[in-house]
This record gives sequence, C-alpha cells and structure tokens, in this order.
Amino acid sequence: MAKLTANTLVVHPDTGSPVLLAEGGPLPDWAAGLVGDHLLDEPSSAGLGEAVGRGPGTARKSASDTTEVDALRARIAELEAAQQGNSSSPTELDATQQGGPKLPPRSGPGSGAPEWRAYARSVDVEVADGASREDVIAALDAAGKPTK
Repeated sequence: MAKLTANTLVVHPDTGSPVLLAEGGPLPDWAAGLVGDHLLDEPSSAGLGEAVGRGPGTARKSASDTTEVDALRARIAELEAAQQGNSSSPTELDATQQGGPKLPPRSGPGSGAPEWRAYARSVDVEVADGASREDVIAALDAAGKPTK
C-alpha cells in the first residue's frame, strides 16, 4: 500500500468532512483517487481523471472537468517544452499570457540569469547572452525599467 510523502487534506467522498492524511501514513482505499502521485512514495494506478478528485464514490466526469484536464495537460506540455529549450521560457510564457512582461523574483525559483535576460529583452533592454543576473539588473536600472 502506498504511503504519503507529505501531509494533505482531502474531503471524504461519503461524509463530506475534511480528513487530514498524515505524512508517512498509508493511503486509505477511499482516498486513492483524491491524492496525486506527487504525494505518494509509489505511483498509483489511478489515471489523471481520478487524480483530480474523481475517485470512488464521486460523480462521473463532466464536460468542464474534461476541459480543465485538457487545459492542464496543454500547460504541462508548454512548460516541459520550455524546460527542454524548445519554446519560450516560463517567464516569457507568463508575460505572453498576461499581456505584458512579468518581473522575475529577486530570489528563489525563477530568479536566475536566464529569466532576468528574458525579462530585459521583453522590455527592450539589450543584454549579452551570457550576462549575469546582477549585470542584467544593473542594465535594467540604468534604462529606468522596473526591477523591484
């Protein structure tokens, strides 16, 4: 039986009550379709439809559920292509989707030099392909573009 790798909160399909499933504990059979593989020490046999909350005892899939799953699959494909260098970076995708450039964070995920170079180019600031994050931020500051 699969064990949980993190705490998670799910709604019991029969009672409608929230149930805390603790890290290291077994996954109850009734919760198999409610918990994604990312929380399990071994992948489940549930398909993607079940992983988004349609496990045993729940209603059948609706058209809007299928549309949501298709949209999520498309977004995953975009992000995977971006990681492999076959498309725009995630920062560039976000800027395109939101109608404008998205400022990268100063620290943490997405704060590296490639994201800052992509942002600089999206606001018409020329930077060298190998420019460091600090050099890009300095160029943006010099051009009067937002960096914070």
